[in-house]
This record gives sequence, structure tokens and C-alpha cells, in this order.
Amino acid sequence: MEVDSDDDPVVAEYNVYITPELKEQLYLLQYPTRKRQDPFNAEHGTLPTEMRVKPKTGFLEVDIGITPARRFDKLKGLQWGQALKHAKDAKAKGFGLSSGFGRGNELESGMKVLVSGSGSGKGKSGYEDPLNDFEAQVERGGVLMKQTFGGTIKKPDEGRPYYMAGTFRGNELHLTEITGIVQMRPQFHHIDAQAQLAKTTLSRNASKSLAKPQQPVSATALAAQRIKAESDTQVSTTYEATEKFLDAASDENWVKLGYRDEEDVASFELFDETMILKDVNGANELKAEWNATQYLDAINRPIIEEKKATAKKAKSVKKPADRPHGPVRK
Repeated sequence: MEVDSDDDPVVAEYNVYITPELKEQLYLLQYPTRKRQDPFNAEHGTLPTEMRVKPKTGFLEVDIGITPARRFDKLKGLQWGQALKHAKDAKAKGFGLSSGFGRGNELESGMKVLVSGSGSGKGKSGYEDPLNDFEAQVERGGVLMKQTFGGTIKKPDEGRPYYMAGTFRGNELHLTEITGIVQMRPQFHHIDAQAQLAKTTLSRNASKSLAKPQQPVSATALAAQRIKAESDTQVSTTYEATEKFLDAASDENWVKLGYRDEEDVASFELFDETMILKDVNGANELKAEWNATQYLDAINRPIIEEKKATAKKAKSVKKPADRPHGPVRK
């Protein structure tokens, strides 16, 4: 019996095909906080309820429905659900980085936001337990019944390598270019909504108090401000760029997308149309524009140029005159 002594034997060979450029956009969504064996789909009861994108600023979000039947804190659901509902009723543009951290949100103060509480029936204070009205609050949209995941679309830089999605069919491997990659992480818009409600209430209460008289600014203070402004020019430029980006994110509206489960018939049809090359017999053979030597020269060009420059510099340096040997006579 012969034993293969090769440490890296060839176990399979595949014919590689590249599909034509898609009219649609293909994004790879990665969920770092989610286990691979627990995907978001209908089979696991976690089918996304809504998907939206901001094409210009490059944000993508997905809402996953939550069932309050198990592992659900009803009190927290009421607390954060009320905050989001009030923000929605006030026509808030949104929260988080994707909405410029809530820029342009004009929320009314005076809303009673549930902070804590437990038990059933009336407490010692005589107020009705909010959990008694839980089911009605669910119907009115006053309970947080979703979890939002989102991220920024990362597209490949021009001239740089890009990712491709591979599909196996028999001994064939079909590659399709990926438009962008998004790392989907939990978004805490409900906490931002509650924090902004509290901030709005505090700011409006503070505005009711009498303003203190403004103190005159001394010449020394003006000089210090001018020196600081001159030293912070670079920081100011970065700050202005960030402000411009946040304003653009706040002004851009979300575009809702349709979502189909991976086991849906339409998903299989679209997969076959876009991810597999139909006419493999008529496919053009890929030919490299460079041979092996040209490729090595291209990837080593910076080193070659550096060596040439060093050699040229060495030739331009004059050798010192030969020193006389033996005794020197005066």
C-alpha cells in the first residue's frame, strides 16, 4: 500500500467562474454578537420585521421582532417603549450615529417616563401598577417589541482587493463581487430616546430661571483665546468635517427595503439568477495581462526603485584622495 508523502495533497479541483456584474447591490451582513447556529430567520422565530438603508451616508439597520412570552422584562419594555413612542409622535428624525445623534429632534417636555416599579395592583402610593395595562400598551405601540441592529456600509477602495461570494455547484465555483460589508451591531435607540427626553426637560426647566449678567471679557482672556484658536486649526478642520457628516446623516431619510426569508421561493429564484453563471460553456477564459516575471516586478517595484536610488546616490559620492604611504618629508 502506497502512502502519500505530500504534506499538502490536492483533494479536489474546481472550475472557477466569475458571474457578470450585478445590477443589484450585494451586501454581506455580519453579526459579531450573534452565534452562527442562531441566525435571524423564520425557522428560529427571529425573522426581521423591517430593513432600511441610507444610501448616501451608508447606514443600514434591521429590526428583529421580540416576543414578550419568554425572557422579557415587561417593565423595561414599557419604559423604553414609551420613550420611543413619544419620540415617534413628536416626529423625531431618529437617534444614534445613523441620524446624527438625534440632530433636529424637537421633543416636548413634560412626558412621564416610567423609571422603576414592580408588583401588581396598587402600591403604597396608591398609583396603578403599569403592568396591569401591559396588553393594552402592546396594542397601542407603547412597548418595545423589537431589537435593532445596524452598521456602516464598508465598500472596497478603488484599486484595492474586494470580497467575492462563492457558490459551489458540483465541481464548479461561481464567484460574485460583493458591493459592501456591514458589521451589524445592537443599536440602543430606545436608551437615546429616553436620555433626550430627560435632557429636554432639564434644559427647558433651566431656561425658565433668570439669566445671569454677562461679565466683560478682559484683554488677557481674549489673547489666550486667540492663541488657543490658532493652535487648534487642525482639530477644528476635523471637527468641521465630523459636523458636516452628522448633518448629512440627520438630513437623509431612510429608504425601506423588502425582506424575504432565506427559505422563501423568491429567494431561491433570485439566488439562481444572480449567484450562478448560466452559460458556463460559453464563458470566456480568464487570461492574465502579466506573466510571472511582470507580476513579481510589479509587486516588488518599490523595493527595486529604492535600491536603484541608493545605488545612484552611492555613485555620485566622490572617493577621497589616496593618502601617501611612508614618511612625509618637509
